[in-house]
Amino acid sequence: MLDTDSFEENGPCDAQLMSDGFVVYQEELEKVHYLNPSASAIFELARSGITVGEMAAYLKETHDLPEAPLEDVKTCVADLVDKGLLKLCS
Repeated sequence: MLDTDSFEENGPCDAQLMSDGFVVYQEELEKVHYLNPSASAIFELARSGITVGEMAAYLKETHDLPEAPLEDVKTCVADLVDKGLLKLCS
């Protein structure tokens, strides 16, 4: 995965904010996913169309981190792709 890759939602889904993250329902697949707060933030950022590198930079700034969590973002995005929630923008 490249820092310049961007992702989008893989088909329609219903994401509901809960106190501890998102519950995402994929109606076509009849699947429910529970995302923790970190995965929820990355899922929302990915759906906004920004790149993986921009996601990491945003998280660094908004959470006052010493460095951008690029590898963590890549790992999470890869997991969301594996679960069928995100796909690479064409």
